[in-house]
Amino acid sequence: MKIYNASIPLGLLKTYYETFHKPINVLLSIATVGKELYKFRENRHMIRSCICDSGAWSTYNSDLEIDVEYVKTFYCNNKDLFDWYINFDEDFSTQGFAKNLENQRALEEAGLSPVPVVHNFYNDEIEYYVEEGYNIIALGSSQNTSLDATKYAVEKIKKLNPEVKIHLLGCAKINILTELPIASSDSAAWAISGKFGFIKYWNWRKEDNDKTDHIYVDGSHGDKGNSYDFATYPFKKELEDYLESNFGFSYKDLLGYRGQFNVLLINLHYYVTLEDIINEERRRLNIPPE
Repeated sequence: MKIYNASIPLGLLKTYYETFHKPINVLLSIATVGKELYKFRENRHMIRSCICDSGAWSTYNSDLEIDVEYVKTFYCNNKDLFDWYINFDEDFSTQGFAKNLENQRALEEAGLSPVPVVHNFYNDEIEYYVEEGYNIIALGSSQNTSLDATKYAVEKIKKLNPEVKIHLLGCAKINILTELPIASSDSAAWAISGKFGFIKYWNWRKEDNDKTDHIYVDGSHGDKGNSYDFATYPFKKELEDYLESNFGFSYKDLLGYRGQFNVLLINLHYYVTLEDIINEERRRLNIPPE
């Protein structure tokens, strides 16, 4: 399975590639990519797989003026850049099937092949898209709130057609991605954790299935659960060795303006590595890698 890292700035992508010499999976959004699109095209060798979101979620949550005609023009002009791209699913309610299908058909009539998004697991959306022969279906429902709910939708799809690939929108939950035959997901969590001053660290010394520790780097936050202050982290020496060997960073490199960028780089690497960890665990559990 693949984890697509959403809305990565070009500068961060370049730094990651220069640091690790490894192309990564990227989700770009019509709503945010702006004038940098041609630069992503020029640097496509830094991207392993590239998909595109229509910007429907950003439009839904802001005053952006994106409509299906704009999406149609964008996809027609740029579809060669992407391995696949997502429908303009502008109605996020559980009753939005008709409107979203209307947009799906409008894009298809222009010769495009958008991936449909299911917003209701319990009506006949899933049955419709499977029976119509779509080979990738995205799950973006507000009903996707737990492992049980996602499992219900995934099993429903796979029972109808085991060959359909499933993409989870905005999800990087380790238990879901490990236990279910998901083909791919996307997440901007690499940015969200850094925004609040945390780096994510996979602590191989922990016995839990999820070995993620959250380390607060900007002063004192207080140790609780799997969140720790850098200064009092029980595995501080191991963390410092990890930062030095992978990035050439010391603690002072995590502070200040440049420190914010470095924190994002660390968290991006966490999610790139997490994809490999999840796939290895799925092999151990005999869950199809998809």
